[in-house]
Amino acid sequence: MRLIIIGLSHKTAPIEVREQVTIPEELLPEANRRFHEESGSGETMILSTCNRIEAYLFGADKEGARDKTIKFLLDFSHSGLTDLDRYTYSLDGEEAVEHLFKVASGLDSMVIGEAQVTGQLKAAYAIARQEETTGRDLNRLMSYALFTAKKIRSDTKISELPVSVSSVAVELAKKIFEDLSQRKVLLIGAGKMSRLAARGFLSSGIQKLHIINRTYEKACLMSEELGGQVYSYDQMENCLVSSDIVIVSTGAREFILGPELLGRVIKQRKNQPLFIIDITVPRNVDPAVNQVDNIFLYDIDNLSSVIGSHMETRLTESEAAHRIISEEVNGYLHFSRQRELGPLVRSLREKVEEICREELQCTRDNMSEEEYEKMRKIMFRTVNRLSHPLIQQIKSSADEYPELLNSRDFLENLVKDAFELEEKE
Repeated sequence: MRLIIIGLSHKTAPIEVREQVTIPEELLPEANRRFHEESGSGETMILSTCNRIEAYLFGADKEGARDKTIKFLLDFSHSGLTDLDRYTYSLDGEEAVEHLFKVASGLDSMVIGEAQVTGQLKAAYAIARQEETTGRDLNRLMSYALFTAKKIRSDTKISELPVSVSSVAVELAKKIFEDLSQRKVLLIGAGKMSRLAARGFLSSGIQKLHIINRTYEKACLMSEELGGQVYSYDQMENCLVSSDIVIVSTGAREFILGPELLGRVIKQRKNQPLFIIDITVPRNVDPAVNQVDNIFLYDIDNLSSVIGSHMETRLTESEAAHRIISEEVNGYLHFSRQRELGPLVRSLREKVEEICREELQCTRDNMSEEEYEKMRKIMFRTVNRLSHPLIQQIKSSADEYPELLNSRDFLENLVKDAFELEEKE
C-alpha cells in the first residue's frame, strides 16, 4: 500500500492558519499541475475546503512527501507561516485509506455527516483527472471512497436531518434572536454557501432578505431563484445599518468588513446589536471587529460549538457508518494486495509451465504424438495441483501479514504451510 496523505484540518489547525494556505477552486488546476511536478510522485491530488487542505500521493517516500508538501503549500500560497509543520499530519497505508473514506463520508467533518464535502471531493478529483495527475491507483481508490460515501448515505440516517455549516448558522441566529420572522438578513456573496444559508433562513420564516455581490448579475440570479432584494456593492454600509443578521461568504482573499466600517454602522444603528457570521476561508471579516461594542462575530470555527440537537442522531448513526467504512477499507485493501501479488503469481505459473515444457521437449523424441499429449496433460495437472496451494497461501498471507512478505523466514514457513510439510528428524 503506497498511499500517503499529508494535510491539515479544523482538528489540527485554527482558521488563522488554514486560511493562509487554502487554495481557491479556480487555482486548483494550476496547484495540481505544480504539486505533481514538485512532489515527484506518480499520482497526486489536492483537496482544499474551508476546513481542510490535503494532498494525496501514490508512490512517494513518506518523509520526503511531507517536506515537499509543506514547502509547496507555503510557496504556492505565498504564506509567511514559519511553523506549518506543527499543524500538519501524515498518514500512510491502511490509516490513510480509512481517513480518506471518513473524509468522503463526512465523518471527519466539523459537522459530522455533512454532505457538502463529498461534492467538494468529487470536484477536486475531477480537476486532478482533468490535469492528468491521477492514474490507475488513485482512480481506483477514489472510486472506492465515493462508493463508500454513497453507501453510508443510503444505508444510514447520518444525513437525514439537515446539519451543515449553513444550517448551523441558522440555528445560532435562532438562539440569539428566538423569532427570526421579524429580522432582516443581509447576504454578502452569491455563491453556494450563501445560497444554502439563504434557504435555511427563508425556511425559518425570514421575510426580508437582502443580497449584495461584487458581480451584480450573480446577485440578481440568486434573487430570481430565492427572492430577496438586490443591492449594489457601494450600498453595503446602508444595508448593514438596516440589517440584523449578516452572512458573509465571498470569494475575496481579503477582509471586506473591518472595525472602522462597522463602528460607523453601530452608531447609525444607535447601538442595536448586529449579528455577523463569516463562513468563508480565508475570512472576509476582520477579527478585530469583535472589539466593536454590540457586534457579535462568529467565524467557521466558532460554529463547531453550535451543532444543535440533530447531532445526537448523527452521532448514533455514525457508529453504523464507521462499521461500513471498516468493511469497505478491508475490501479495498484485499483487492489492492491481490492485485499487487498478480505479477508474482503470474511469474510463478509461467516459470513452472516453462520447466514443464522443457522437460517434455527433452523426452518428446522417445514418445508418439498420442503418448506426448497424454504426458503433457498429466504433467500440467500435477503442476496445477502443486502450485495452487502455494498461490492460495501467498494470497491469504498478503491479507493477514502484508508486512512480512519480504521476510525470508516467513516465506519459507509459507511454503511449508502450503504443502503441509513436516520437519525431518
